[in-house]
Amino acid sequence: MQGSGGRNLKIFQAMCGLPALSNVTLATARWVEIAKDLGTHRERELEETQDYWGWMKQTGSRIERHFANRDSALRLIDMYLDFPKRVSLEIREELVLGGKQLEQTRAGKEVEKDLLRQRNAALGRLATTEHMMFEKHDHATMLELERNKMEVDQQIRLLEAKQRELSAGLEKYESEREHEAGFRCCCSKGSRGD
Repeated sequence: MQGSGGRNLKIFQAMCGLPALSNVTLATARWVEIAKDLGTHRERELEETQDYWGWMKQTGSRIERHFANRDSALRLIDMYLDFPKRVSLEIREELVLGGKQLEQTRAGKEVEKDLLRQRNAALGRLATTEHMMFEKHDHATMLELERNKMEVDQQIRLLEAKQRELSAGLEKYESEREHEAGFRCCCSKGSRGD
């Protein structure tokens, strides 16, 4: 799967880890909006195509239909009320038990790789636009290329802002984790009568 859907599934898998995927339910929706035959065809394509949901189904993920009503939503929730198998998410294992920073986790690396890929693609578009601007002398074309250049510049700034937000979020998370660790340490000393 290409595009944001494929990237999101990669990040989702990195966060969960393969063992946890057997606890995942993928729900198809919009059944009230399209013909049943078309919906069934699309659902089958998602299930059978490895690059879509096929690989998740093979690891034990379930695929269900959600019909945009309360009963359908409750049916999906009820599946998990008495769910016998509990698993730990990979990202929890890496952060809590492994003591890793978020950017060191498999999910963090996937996000960083995706941001870098998007930034490089935007820089490539910027270089192409700048090259075309240099070659063209038509005023209308120059204005259009300048507009494209400004859009790509804006995309690059947004991607850089996302990277800064991710780093800031990591620093805040780490600070909170250190504070909680210190709090637990102080509480455990106090409970022993120290």
